[in-house]
Amino acid sequence: MPSASRSLCLLPLLIPLLAANPVVAQEAPKEIVIGEERSIHSAILNEDRPFLVGKPASYDRSETRYPVLVVLDGREHFHHTTGVTQFLARNQLMPEALVVAIPNTDRTRDMTPPSADPVAAQQMPTHGGAANFRAFIADELIPWLDANYRTHPYRILVGHSFGGLFAIDTLLARPDVFDAYIAISPSLQWDRQALVDRADTFFGETEELNAALYMTAGNEGNALLGGVRKLSGVLDEKAPDGFAWHFEHMPVESHGSVPLRSTYAGLEFVFADWVLRDTLEVYESYGIEAIERFYDKSDLKYGLNRGVPDNAIAAIAQPLAGEGRFDEVADLLARYEKVRPPLPFVLRLAGGFREQGKTDRAIEWYRRALAADAGNAAARQALAELGQKVD
Repeated sequence: MPSASRSLCLLPLLIPLLAANPVVAQEAPKEIVIGEERSIHSAILNEDRPFLVGKPASYDRSETRYPVLVVLDGREHFHHTTGVTQFLARNQLMPEALVVAIPNTDRTRDMTPPSADPVAAQQMPTHGGAANFRAFIADELIPWLDANYRTHPYRILVGHSFGGLFAIDTLLARPDVFDAYIAISPSLQWDRQALVDRADTFFGETEELNAALYMTAGNEGNALLGGVRKLSGVLDEKAPDGFAWHFEHMPVESHGSVPLRSTYAGLEFVFADWVLRDTLEVYESYGIEAIERFYDKSDLKYGLNRGVPDNAIAAIAQPLAGEGRFDEVADLLARYEKVRPPLPFVLRLAGGFREQGKTDRAIEWYRRALAADAGNAAARQALAELGQKVD
């Protein structure tokens, strides 16, 4: 049974007294909560497994369902992953997401596939339990998350070093569990690169796979980098239809520092089709229909039904209004009735139509301004000057 959740907090900052008077009371420091710790018992692993959950900023005030990032080496990577995820979402580069980080109990056991190397058997006697750990995630943890959080069935697995090895092993063994993988400096030297040989066979026999893989390597060099480059060569030759992948060498990063940059860049890659960055240019060249096609494909890829987002319409309407193309703006807003432009923009549009001598459209938009703010003096005065009665 799951235990009660426990808040994870940054250390509270003690605010020093700014006044010299020792009797001035300080405000109690406020905790900055970045997540909560939960636990379930795994029948597969025969142990209790804690995990950390970082909820999106909007979680407690919405009914939205969120994609899930499962992060290995959870205690080491939870903090920076929640920060990166929230930063990218705030800047519209990915959707808000639920971050679920799994701390280690026996890292070598859980993250490595079996090895025929006698050295591994001697030095790491518990190795080779990746299949059981994967079954715990797929058949116990994910169903529990789906039942207890508002999850969306788009999932990303993030792993570093042995965790990256596990991510690629999971891609080959159970490609149905995750939609995307961020493999950070994966230890593909494991078992004399046997996983790369498996990948060669797997991708050679797979004609289509709708998934994404982002791989990195730091300054590790030697066998680790060799394994990643060898897998890149396999993908160059045999990547199936629908499979997006990229390898980025980051030689200025150490094995310890590479996860932060890799997580940021990996999420950008995974969500490359989340938002159209050159919205106005596409509109000018190909029309609004091209933008609608982009977001239709994006929704299909990520399993959503959001349509063209409001901020994309704003990215077109604002500059068009600046050029005096008010009819185009009005037609655009009529096409997307869900968009509610702010009152100053409505007044700007009404005033623009009035300056152009398009009285009927000016009256229409001044009345819209009053519908938003019945006491708006500017709209009332303008309507009176245009011979309109205002209740």
